[in-house]
Amino acid sequence: MAYAFHKRLFIWKLEPFDAHTLLNRHLLHASALHTVLQPPLHSRKITSLISLTSSLSLLLSPSLLFPILSPPFPNAENPNLSLSFFFFVFTAMASQEIVIDLDFDTVLAVVTSDPSAVDSWISDIERIHRRRLDRLVVGLDVEWRPSYSYHRNPVAVLQLCVGRRCLVFQILYAPYVPRSLHDFLGDDSYTFVGVGIDKDAEKIEQEHDLTVENTVDLGALAAAKHGMNRLRYAGLKGLAKVVLDVDIEKPREVTLSAWDSWNLSFQQIRYAVTDAFVSFEMGRVLEAWEPND
Repeated sequence: MAYAFHKRLFIWKLEPFDAHTLLNRHLLHASALHTVLQPPLHSRKITSLISLTSSLSLLLSPSLLFPILSPPFPNAENPNLSLSFFFFVFTAMASQEIVIDLDFDTVLAVVTSDPSAVDSWISDIERIHRRRLDRLVVGLDVEWRPSYSYHRNPVAVLQLCVGRRCLVFQILYAPYVPRSLHDFLGDDSYTFVGVGIDKDAEKIEQEHDLTVENTVDLGALAAAKHGMNRLRYAGLKGLAKVVLDVDIEKPREVTLSAWDSWNLSFQQIRYAVTDAFVSFEMGRVLEAWEPND
């Protein structure tokens, strides 16, 4: 049994074995390599394969490796059928915590595509702020790869921020959207704030059936609070200067970068966190939870 690897993808040459125990795996978004096992096919030590697979997964940590058997299967009438196997290597369950210096503040960011990490982040936020959940303000933003055609690319990253805790959820690579996120976004006692937030909310509802129940656009809110109608049309950078008196960087090369990348760069993560955190801070300062007549 031999293998070679390049850029996180393993190429396998395997002895024939009975892989029926590997059927019906839940597939995540993945890169795949295809190999065909030629007859004769007979049972081998499946435990050896599983052991080797586990060992190789550790080398890729936190990546995982699964072989998937596809039909047609050998049987009594057709014992010489070849078997096609797809070996999936994916990092969809990766999570990391990063402390990010934003120059004007420091934020703890959870960067993940793991639904259980989203569960944990939401649980922590609701526990920490349990005495003031009726005034909970959440900065929200989304990112996707820019498209220069009629069809827009899907949302790749959803950012949420409460206080100095931010979530960067790589929703494009998540195996599913957790129930906790549906409930969190759908709680009308929480106030979600952002620049152009209604369009962002519409996009994630269309693509992921996520409803953001209570949204407040920071441009409209700042215009009302400061009596400056021009703020309705300001971007995040302009609003941050007026409301928070901070200068934020919005590098064009990051704005237009590949947000659907498996591995976000530090610059992308910092950019994503800045958007969500600054949105939260403006929502807090402007008291976005209060009715605005």
